Amino acid sequence: MAIQLIITGDDCGLSDGINHATLRLHERGMLSSASLMTNFRATAHALHLFKQQPSLEIGVHLNLSDGLPLTDLPANSDLTRPDGRFRDRYVLWAKALFPSAALLTMIEAELRAQIEVVEKAGIRPAHLTSHCHFHALPAIREIVYQLAAEYEVTWVRATDYRSTSVPNNWLLQKQTRSNQELPFVVPDYLVGLRHWLDKPPSELVEEIRSLNGVVELIVHPGDYRDVTFPEGVRYSPAERQAEMVYLEEFHELLLQQTEIQITRLQPAPARFN
Repeated sequence: MAIQLIITGDDCGLSDGINHATLRLHERGMLSSASLMTNFRATAHALHLFKQQPSLEIGVHLNLSDGLPLTDLPANSDLTRPDGRFRDRYVLWAKALFPSAALLTMIEAELRAQIEVVEKAGIRPAHLTSHCHFHALPAIREIVYQLAAEYEVTWVRATDYRSTSVPNNWLLQKQTRSNQELPFVVPDYLVGLRHWLDKPPSELVEEIRSLNGVVELIVHPGDYRDVTFPEGVRYSPAERQAEMVYLEEFHELLLQQTEIQITRLQPAPARFN
């Protein structure tokens, strides 16, 4: 059975450079899916570019730890700093481990607002992912799953460490998982390309060949000279450019593997307006 490989570009909408890099990768057949952050200035730029590419699957990269919220949250709340920006991801994780009802209400409203940006642009989101994987937290994962069902997305990113392929993950269980009880697909495996940069691309190809079912490979596209990249955001344009270089070599090797098919789970076109 062929391995279904989704290659997703994360952090789209964060900067114009990321948007352009994502589109170039898709046009070269190296990326099938774009996950869009909707609370940054470059969101409109991303939507303009991506709507012209019906073969590119578009979803929402939910975000609670960078930039400004879309909802009218008070400054210095459980989610926001005194200046109104989101709190650090570590604060988010600490507070969401044992969340208050008020915090969960704020989170649900904010995530819904972020999804609505894509909906109002005339695009039905194909997937939901989360920035820094915060929907690994049970309380937030429940909200994300509820929204995924409501907005009828096709798939939601996996969060279980037993399904996450990183070097030396002894907990990885190489078996196809059943998600028949959910109204959307959760890919069987999650692979972060950035964690493989110290390994030759041939090892990553062999790792994916050893898996089965649906595999999502996360890439962080970027341009080295990205003057639109926001200040204060970790993982620099240079680091993102390194992933691009690695992905190109990985893709050349991947083309030799007939049992691995780069795909999208939602049939094109994903747009409804």
